Amino acid sequence: MKNHLLLLCMTVFLGGGCQYFKPMKYKIAVGSETGSYYKIGTQLIAILNSGDEKTFGLDTHGEGSTNNCERVLIGSAAFALAQNDVETDSPNDNLRSVLPLYSEVLFIVYHDSLRPKSLKDLIVGHKIGIGAKTGGALTFAKHLFSSYGIDPDTYEFVYSSSKENTLSDSVLISIHVTAHNNPIIKDMLVNKQGKLFSLDDEATRRGSSAEGFCMEYPLARPYVIPKELFFDLPRQPVLTIAIDNMLFADVAIPNHVVYDVVDRVLSSKARLAKENSVFRYLSDDFEDLLTRFPLHQGVKNYLRRNKPGFFQRNSSLLKGFASLLTAILGVFSIVKRWQTRRKKSRIEEYYNELAAFDREILQQESLESLIEVSKKARLLRDQVIYLVGQNKLEANQSLQIFLLFWREVNENVQHKTKQLKALKKQ
Repeated sequence: MKNHLLLLCMTVFLGGGCQYFKPMKYKIAVGSETGSYYKIGTQLIAILNSGDEKTFGLDTHGEGSTNNCERVLIGSAAFALAQNDVETDSPNDNLRSVLPLYSEVLFIVYHDSLRPKSLKDLIVGHKIGIGAKTGGALTFAKHLFSSYGIDPDTYEFVYSSSKENTLSDSVLISIHVTAHNNPIIKDMLVNKQGKLFSLDDEATRRGSSAEGFCMEYPLARPYVIPKELFFDLPRQPVLTIAIDNMLFADVAIPNHVVYDVVDRVLSSKARLAKENSVFRYLSDDFEDLLTRFPLHQGVKNYLRRNKPGFFQRNSSLLKGFASLLTAILGVFSIVKRWQTRRKKSRIEEYYNELAAFDREILQQESLESLIEVSKKARLLRDQVIYLVGQNKLEANQSLQIFLLFWREVNENVQHKTKQLKALKKQ
């Protein structure tokens, strides 16, 4: 195997030697280390950086859902954690949905000295802690208040970091859209005389105002905070609203990378849920989920992987005619063929991506843009070599065809470079 890899490297680098390759780094935008997403992101990259691969890292600049998605849009991160209803200031056509991770719950916490008769009565005339200006809670609260007929001129938002968004002498209402186990909520209820506001008196009543809001705002859904979630608080169930926390990605992230992210996270559901209960509802049954942005093609590829074939549809009948040994050998054979097909489909996917880069190269009109496209093609080539070394791609004839095609693409780059330099001199 070692000798074979050496030959491959010599083929690729044309006598330049097999240089040490560092896999591409994909960052997940999670906001600051004091925010609620940082812990979630840390758990995710622990799963994604399995073995010796350290291809995922965290982008901790900014604060909140909007900032996280903006980091993807400007190219500083590949993925982002954000609420499903995130709104950005920049054009967001390049954002794609990857995976719903957990429910973010609307917590409206108010000081026990207040005696609100309705949401409007609670909000009007008060300062309201809302977290960061670029946080998802602000977007959500604005939609909610508008739906309940609350004039934005009758209240004042107080902005802060997520950690500092808490009850105080000057701020008697604090709003969070966060995981059910966020310790900030528990601290306000247990130590700061906080109470949870219910959108209806009877939390389980059908036809509630929360359901009315969700009909107009379909990315959200009614949610009941159970009785005594935080020690002995709240005393009664609380009706509120929840929205999915999503993993979003740049549309340009290769399909196989997104496929692997979804596969690794869902395959590690038990481990994630053991470490953090917010992950307990992780599921691959989200194809029909209404999401803020379309699903990434890599996600669609993953969701199609288990379309039932002949053996799955007739497994009960086959078990009746096969011995235990035959069944074991049959399953082993199926898995082996599936792994082979998966590796083959991957190299074909890389080939198609390289072909797309080749077409782009021929269309470039400046040296700068040509260099950018050629860098992407080279990174794709390097990724293939890396995966061969990890035994995730087979070193077969398909790989040799890919490498020969790469040489042709490289020659096209050199030829195009000469053309553009000649035009520049004229």
